[in-house]
Amino acid sequence: MQNIEQQSSNLKVYISQFDINKAIPLWIFFFNCQMKTESKFIRLPSIVRQMTYLINLSLSNSRKGKDSIYSFSEIVEMLDNIEKYYKEQYDFKEVVDYYGETYRKNLVAQTTYLNYFLNASLVYVEQVIERIQGTFSSLEDFISESINISINDLITFYFETTQISTLKFMECYSNFISQDVDKNADGTYCYPSFENESDTKFISFDLVNQQTFSIDDYKRLDKSKVKKILSLLSLKQTSNLDYLYYTDSCELLNKPIIQLPNNRYVLFFNNQLIISIYNLLYNVCKDKSGKNSDRSRAIYLEEKTIDVFTDFLPQDEIKIFTNYYINGKDNEKDILIFYRRTAFIIECKADLYKEPFRDVEKSYKRTEREFKTSIQKAYDQALEVQSAIYNGKELTISDKNKNEIECIKTNKIENAFIILVTQERFGQIQCDLGLLLEKEGNAFYPWSVSIDDLESILLTISRKENAVGELITYLINREKLHERLICSDELDIVGYFIMQRQVFIQHCNRDEIYITSPDVCHLFDDLYYHGGFGFKNELYLDSKFEVSIPAFVTSELCKKLKLRTPKNIQKFKKENNIDNERMNEFRKEFYDTTEILEKYPEKKDLLKQILGI
Repeated sequence: MQNIEQQSSNLKVYISQFDINKAIPLWIFFFNCQMKTESKFIRLPSIVRQMTYLINLSLSNSRKGKDSIYSFSEIVEMLDNIEKYYKEQYDFKEVVDYYGETYRKNLVAQTTYLNYFLNASLVYVEQVIERIQGTFSSLEDFISESINISINDLITFYFETTQISTLKFMECYSNFISQDVDKNADGTYCYPSFENESDTKFISFDLVNQQTFSIDDYKRLDKSKVKKILSLLSLKQTSNLDYLYYTDSCELLNKPIIQLPNNRYVLFFNNQLIISIYNLLYNVCKDKSGKNSDRSRAIYLEEKTIDVFTDFLPQDEIKIFTNYYINGKDNEKDILIFYRRTAFIIECKADLYKEPFRDVEKSYKRTEREFKTSIQKAYDQALEVQSAIYNGKELTISDKNKNEIECIKTNKIENAFIILVTQERFGQIQCDLGLLLEKEGNAFYPWSVSIDDLESILLTISRKENAVGELITYLINREKLHERLICSDELDIVGYFIMQRQVFIQHCNRDEIYITSPDVCHLFDDLYYHGGFGFKNELYLDSKFEVSIPAFVTSELCKKLKLRTPKNIQKFKKENNIDNERMNEFRKEFYDTTEILEKYPEKKDLLKQILGI
């Protein structure tokens, strides 16, 4: 195989021959087919990250090609080879010597590098919107003065842009599927599914251009504001014409709207737009405002953490202390929660996830240094409280003026868990703290988790009968995985606990290296898209009760796992007269059909016919 520089250069040269004003809308159309429908045309294993790279690479070409693009196979093959190269370079599924210094140093450096560049940001929009409002509301005046746009304007822009983009795509897709197109026009043929390769469909470049939009399509915002926001969040050509590698900083991630000729625009990825709005606001406020944006991030993180825990724990059985001091010491602590005979000692760190180096030694040193100033520091602060609880008879809690608030009898506390909540996800080094955390040999490891994952985890565990007990069981067993874990996503670990509780506990109580499966976290997406997740201001709930095979499978899974419907989702269904009658009918049809197929497997098409899939 060619080296990565040659592979990347070959791809950049190859796509430079094409007219990007035709190619990019076509690529985005096929991308949306996979993301918004069940049709697949560009078969890529990491489609979000690979398509981001492809589009950004095409925008960085100084040469402007004029050819139409009629085939995707060469591009797909090149993208797959590049992806394969990085996966092979940073694949730690085959454990060589987990406890060897060289292996562990490579594991820290290279998984951090992989996590930063190759893993696309998968977020729930509700969480990002809330973070925007919570972080930047105190800086509203400064933001308006700086860019003449308000936070509300930007959020309105997000909703209207995604609505316009989705409606235009669906109309385009409908015409494509029905083949209500001019097959004499300039375009290309493609295959819509694996199951029927002979079912070719034609798509013209004129048709995919129908998914583009202009300033005139906006109705909720003043046109001058739309123009201003588009200038901040759209990309015509990248500023870095030297952009080449899959792991180079990608401008499209911060400007996910592509500007085409005649003042037309196309949105690449809905979720990335709201992330780019957050990044825009952070950068506007970072160095110029009187109130530092990093401080605002830290304040929001603490407030959000308190909110998540108070929603999860029974209100009448908890005591919460914030920005507190213990036993007359001068070090301020973040959050302390007592629930019955359990203490949750919580420290929050909003440090940014900085770009790692390619060089292993440099990357390791930077990662280690930043770990010490964030997670390690948070642990050391929380450890003082945990030690006071386990080793003393009383814990005196006071405010910043040394006024005593309460004295806790520590002999009543059975468990004192340290929980370190971060703004960012740090991947492997956060999942296995044994790689970098310094602690006493017999001390318990803390649990470190990002705020978004924490909220997703507690919302899901709260659907269980004994939610707090389940969390405590998870924390006790999860602690045993440190020093022998290969994992970059806490949701993969929690998902396994929820779906196979006893097997998970057995793994935790063994000694061998534990390697998670990267698809277990899909449980959370299934819950989110099919039936509602439980966010306070959850979006698009109307569409989450449609009956389909994925919705049915999720419904059956919830029954098996005994996951109750969140209370706010129950309320929404009641207020909107949404019942389970259609799903129950679907269930009967499904099992009746499955029984027939067991007897007559050759009639597999019957399932599709009966269930309408």
